[in-house]
This record gives sequence, structure tokens and C-alpha cells, in this order.
Amino acid sequence: MTAPTTGTDLTALIGTTATVTHTVTAAEAASNWGNGLDVLATPVLLWLGEITAMKVLENDLPEGSMTLGLTHDSAHLAPTPVGETVTLTATLTAVEGSKLQFDVEGRDGQAALLAGHGAGRRGGGGEVRVAVPVRREVAAGGRQRGR
Repeated sequence: MTAPTTGTDLTALIGTTATVTHTVTAAEAASNWGNGLDVLATPVLLWLGEITAMKVLENDLPEGSMTLGLTHDSAHLAPTPVGETVTLTATLTAVEGSKLQFDVEGRDGQAALLAGHGAGRRGGGGEVRVAVPVRREVAAGGRQRGR
């Protein structure tokens, strides 16, 4: 399956960054995911990474376009207690057609939280997204197969 393109060349935006700062709430604690610890849950950290990567291009995508997450390459390195603040930074590092590669790094006041794996990484988590036109089926939550 080939993703539809937005028709916009985003390579000039390589190096663009966005930062998200977030205070961990009790609702985001790992204890709500069954492990009993009042620290930031890994799924929430990954979600914050996605939000941060989306913000990199939020003002530069053509009208009627969006990005969709394809892959994560991340490790959650340290616990962040409820009430602490985390800061995530995403950088657009590569563009291949509609495929967009981001490095995403996360820290709290004590340590690095998010790190990635793989050749050429600066130590941050990796996020790959694809830029696509918004279709009625996608906007309505439907699925398209084989197109």
C-alpha cells in the first residue's frame, strides 16, 4: 500500500523542532496500567512523543493534511513521579516522500527519560510519521484497506 501524498516537499523543514512540557498527573500513572507505581506510564510517554512530533509540522502542512504515526523506536529509561514535569523535544531529521523521521528526546528534572536505538541516532527516541491528505473515512475513524 502506498500512502497518498500531500504534494508538498517538506525537506526544507529538516532540523525544525518542537517542545512540549507536561506535568504528570495521577491519571497518567503506571499504577492505572496495573503495575502499582505512581510514575509516568510508558504508553503516556510515547503518546507525549507523538504529540511533540506532530507539533513540529503543525503550521507547515498543507490545508487538509495531517500526519499519521507509523513506528516508534524508543526506550523509557527512568521513572518520573506524579507531579513532576517532563519536557520532550522532537526534531524532523529526514523526509522521504511522505515519510517523516523524527528524533524525540525526553527529560525530567533529574534524568533523560526517552532514548532510541539504531544507527545515526543522537540518543533520542525515533518516531516515523507519514503526511497524508485527510479523507472522510479517516476523519470519521473508518479504515481503508488496500488503497
